[in-house]
Amino acid sequence: MNITRRFVSAALIAAAALMVLLGTVWFSSVRNGYSQIANTISELGETGGSHARLVAFGFFLPVGLLVWLAFWLLRHATSGRDVSLVSFPLFCLGTGYV
Repeated sequence: MNITRRFVSAALIAAAALMVLLGTVWFSSVRNGYSQIANTISELGETGGSHARLVAFGFFLPVGLLVWLAFWLLRHATSGRDVSLVSFPLFCLGTGYV
């Protein structure tokens, strides 16, 4: 069971990373004046942006929830200090997206 949870956790992280890559590319392409070099990813969902609600609730929120789910699965699959070194940054990453 623990190996299955670890595998699912890794798959969720991979899915979240793919969502971030594809979402950033797509939303930056539909936003006028956005530069992937000069601007940050959070500017895609800024208040008043053309797709702000879609970015917030259809992009950032699902990515954060996937990362939190991966954190929860990883935390319950293993114990010890080693997993804490991985799980705490994972939790922080999910919090940032949510």
